[in-house]
Amino acid sequence: MNCKLKILDISRNPIGNNGIISLGNCIARIQLKEITSLDVSECSFTFESFLIFIKKISKAQKIETLVANKNNLSSNGRWHLLDDFFKRLPLKSLSLGSCHLNHDIKEIADIFKINSTIKFLDLSHNNITDEFFEYFQTYPLENLSLEEFDVSSNYISDKSASVFFKNLIDNYTLIKLNFFDNHLENASADAIIDILRKNNYILSLNVNCNNIGIKVLQEIKEKIQNNKMMKKGRYVPKLRNELKCLEFNPSEVKLLKNKIINVNKEAQYLYKKYIEEVKVLENKKKHNLKDTKTVNFLQQKIEKNLNIIEYESKKIKEDEIRENQEFEEKMDSLKKNIDLLKIEIEEINNIKGDLKFKYNEEIGLLKSTYNETLQKEEIIKLDIKSIKSDLLKMKKLYEQKYKYLEKLKSSISLNIKNKNSDLKFISNNIIFK
Repeated sequence: MNCKLKILDISRNPIGNNGIISLGNCIARIQLKEITSLDVSECSFTFESFLIFIKKISKAQKIETLVANKNNLSSNGRWHLLDDFFKRLPLKSLSLGSCHLNHDIKEIADIFKINSTIKFLDLSHNNITDEFFEYFQTYPLENLSLEEFDVSSNYISDKSASVFFKNLIDNYTLIKLNFFDNHLENASADAIIDILRKNNYILSLNVNCNNIGIKVLQEIKEKIQNNKMMKKGRYVPKLRNELKCLEFNPSEVKLLKNKIINVNKEAQYLYKKYIEEVKVLENKKKHNLKDTKTVNFLQQKIEKNLNIIEYESKKIKEDEIRENQEFEEKMDSLKKNIDLLKIEIEEINNIKGDLKFKYNEEIGLLKSTYNETLQKEEIIKLDIKSIKSDLLKMKKLYEQKYKYLEKLKSSISLNIKNKNSDLKFISNNIIFK
């Protein structure tokens, strides 16, 4: 919490999204409250985590430099969410080089157009074309706090750059420009020379690696050198005004003399007070001597009591040691008994296992005999069923035979009757004859 770190450079470390959010939490919780410069370039985080990070560090009021180069900060149209947070930050220098910002340039231009704190803005290596650089054409007219502007290694041509340079005529704050490695040609070169003739405040303008001739580049260098010489000349009148303020003034000298006299009087008064206070302290010392004697007497009593307490504490410790030894001996005996009981339990478990094995064998035999008896009962039941069916069949045959015999009896009895009647008839006939 007492960290006095002011400059932190963790570039080229792949801390990722979670790492940058954790760093933002540290700054938000005032663990890095003194930090003024922070470099998180090439740390492998994206816009989502960068948004959370800026929200967190917007609470810090001392961060003046932020370098976030070589991270993928493409947002698909969400850079406007950072507008309020960048307004809260006291940033003076912001580097966003190689961050894939070509499609977010419009929103970025809107965010920093009216920013009153940022003096250095780096948008190099972001594939910015004329279509997107048009949003920066009015920067020299609207942003009067920006001092350095870096758009090197992009795809800016005369179509948009010439208008930007023409608008520099009335701007006296933007003094360093970097258009290195773009597609500038003669139109931009003419606009630059015209501006350097009228604007003597531009001190650095890099247009190398463009389609501009060597003579024009030399002329631009000469104009910038003249501007630097003019800058040195502008400091002379300022120094003269400061010297005027430092000239001799008799009224001020009188005031200083009066102050010295008053200070001497105050010193004498304070010296008298000091002597009086010394006397009071000496009297207090005399009274304190008596108090010290009583204190010493009480101290001796306390020391005696302490010695008695120490002796008793030693006895208590010795008793505790003895009790601990007895306790340990009892614990050892208990452990031995426990070991013996464990052995007995193992033997009992073995006996149980043998009994279970025998019990399982007997149960298996009983189950097998029971199953055999069940099978025999089922066979017997089937035999009884077959016998019953045979008996029923025999009953039916017997009944049929019985009926047949009765029919025979009835038919025989009828025949006998018929024969008797015939005999009678014959006998009657014979008698008649």
